[in-house]
Amino acid sequence: MQTLQRLEPNTPATAPSHILANYFQKFIKYWTGSNVRYLGELQDNVVDMPVEWSVRWEGNASGMLVIRCYDDFVSWMSQSKSYKPLRFCTGKEILNEMVAQYAVYLIHNFWRSDLLEIGPIQPQISTPEEWPSSSPEAAFSVLVEGHPVEIRFWIDPRD
Repeated sequence: MQTLQRLEPNTPATAPSHILANYFQKFIKYWTGSNVRYLGELQDNVVDMPVEWSVRWEGNASGMLVIRCYDDFVSWMSQSKSYKPLRFCTGKEILNEMVAQYAVYLIHNFWRSDLLEIGPIQPQISTPEEWPSSSPEAAFSVLVEGHPVEIRFWIDPRD
């Protein structure tokens, strides 16, 4: 297993998965104060994970983000002291908010936000059958407090 190290600045040679993992690491550190361990890029095989949320956006930038995990990650997030001030009631609400905020964070860090025109960011429960047929630009897994999380990201998905 590999510990994720921040690459400053990101260069064209930096793998997209590593860039997005850096963004996720910063995001999780802000949200929970927890560290993230980068496990590496995902292969084509899809592991059965019972919790999956996705968000698509359209406009002059379009993409799709998928975040997958196990129920224990949702339970951990629900019990995390960092969430108490936000007053989310259920794991579903927490995951919905997390996916939406990470998508916005990602969009604003991946594209010049002053030029963006995108529609609403509306996370929804999804399944691998709903993914674009093309390979994602980034696909990686991380551990958050011992909980595996998978993230896949498509730019301009055609499906």
